[in-house]
Amino acid sequence: MKTLNVSAGGKGERIAAYIATMSPFLPKHLLPIPTDGGTLLGEIVQKAGRSFDEVRVWSSKETYPRIVLGLEKLAVTNVSVDAHMTGPLGPLVRQVLATKSRAYGCAGDFYCDFSWDEFEKFHESHERPVSILVARSVAAPKGARFHVQDGHVSSWERVLRTSKKDLINMGCYIIDPTPEVVERLERMEAHKEDELFDLLIPERLVTGYNPGVVGFNVNVPEIYESLLHALA
Repeated sequence: MKTLNVSAGGKGERIAAYIATMSPFLPKHLLPIPTDGGTLLGEIVQKAGRSFDEVRVWSSKETYPRIVLGLEKLAVTNVSVDAHMTGPLGPLVRQVLATKSRAYGCAGDFYCDFSWDEFEKFHESHERPVSILVARSVAAPKGARFHVQDGHVSSWERVLRTSKKDLINMGCYIIDPTPEVVERLERMEAHKEDELFDLLIPERLVTGYNPGVVGFNVNVPEIYESLLHALA
């Protein structure tokens, strides 16, 4: 069973006030976009349905009813929603440690026109056990940029503002449970991305797949508006 874990439980504090002017209590993952999926999360789930046997969306208890309702409109039968998310990477990390098999995960609030199948081919072409999806994006405040050399992520840093030249993490992961990876995942406490990067990148365990398209990690209003403009 090939499963994609989609994290959709974040509060979206930096974009919450903006969303409230459109639709109060709308989870940021259900922000509308003009695509077949209809929303950020809907597009992610619909595309994933072509590459995975099962798509598990992890939400918070507060957002669970709206997430379920938002996905009912999709013609996708292999998706389920669980209201027990713990940290952005919690479901993915738990699957790696529990099954000791390759695991796939992504955030539920991004847009990037890439193929999971091509991403996996890239992952298998390298010797590193962890791969992340990186892409050029629009300039945005308080972001993280990644330095990639020959496909390998050499370092990463948080900056006050990213630029269009920076490679940004899109929040998609493929993880193989090598002994080195398992040992580091067992050390994680908050199941957040920064912790994962600090544990794995200095040990040269991570590759970065760049599909060559612009990506949008929708966590502030200006990125969402840039995405709408790009899709118009």
